[in-house]
Amino acid sequence: MNSFDRYCSFFNANDLPEEVRYETEKKPMRVYFDLKRNQVVCHTIISQKHRRLPPNILNVLYNSARDTYDGANPRTMRTNTESKDKRIQGIKEILLANMENRREFDEKVDALLADEEKLNMFMDLKNDEEAAKAHKRAKRFLRKAGMSKDKINYFFTVTYDPEKYSSEDKWLNTLFRWFANNVDRYGIKIMGGVEFGDENGRMHFHGVAIIPDDFFGDDLQLVTSYSTKRRKREERLESKEIREKFGINDWKKLTGKTPEEFVKVLHYVCDYATKQGGVMYYSRGMKDCVLQYVNVEDLIFQFDDGEMKYIPRKDFEIGKNSLTAMLRSGHYKRMGVSEEKNEELQFKLSS
Repeated sequence: MNSFDRYCSFFNANDLPEEVRYETEKKPMRVYFDLKRNQVVCHTIISQKHRRLPPNILNVLYNSARDTYDGANPRTMRTNTESKDKRIQGIKEILLANMENRREFDEKVDALLADEEKLNMFMDLKNDEEAAKAHKRAKRFLRKAGMSKDKINYFFTVTYDPEKYSSEDKWLNTLFRWFANNVDRYGIKIMGGVEFGDENGRMHFHGVAIIPDDFFGDDLQLVTSYSTKRRKREERLESKEIREKFGINDWKKLTGKTPEEFVKVLHYVCDYATKQGGVMYYSRGMKDCVLQYVNVEDLIFQFDDGEMKYIPRKDFEIGKNSLTAMLRSGHYKRMGVSEEKNEELQFKLSS
């Protein structure tokens, strides 16, 4: 018995009371492909409504200190223990200076400064929140990749060239604009993250891509260069156009990779969501899940992953009778339905 077998329990729709069954089937579920389990997963929708809370002065001061430190140290590693501790201490020093200026005006600030233990607990809480957000970014990346797993066919890296651009921000913005233009013109799809090299600190963009067969043509060429990191000469496929516009690049085909090798590449890319700030890029139209109505008889296992989730039958189809969802704003819209019906559907889902 593996860990997944222990994690799941058999789900029998016939055991559900009729009213529970009705409530389950009348609301759409969020459906995504879990690459770790190589399995479709369904779960009920949690309300997308966000409560607008008044800003907490302590959070405002912390965010200001964090942005000040990260702005001055953009290459700080978030996963290396020594660098992470140094970053936390640096943010804390800036925070203490900011809090001293507000001490006599705010009781919360004064109380936190007066208690070293509570201050450290506050810093630990903020550090845990950042780690949780990084985990969510990585999870979102893997779910998007899972939804497009049969189409993603390239892994690639593009390296910043200081001779072509005056700043890394200008290089990155131009690269993202080039990606977006080719989405519209040729239908490519890009998803990836930014990091700074360990040796020279130069910015890189690592990503995976859906590239149509005729996109490159004869643009890819085999290039040989010496790797100072691995201390040997290596061959790579490089795009001449991208080399001229942005700098050194490397393209590797993912077709023919085993599922384990494919997931390993994806984890290599999404690790940058936690490594150095989590600047992630996604082409338009790349879904991490779909909303669709699910017949409870199609659900055979259930498990609790912080919320109740279900494993459907093997012949279950993602996207069958699906709804499109704009999850960030909490708005749901059904395709091919009049505005009146969409408003009615949105009301039902939010009620």
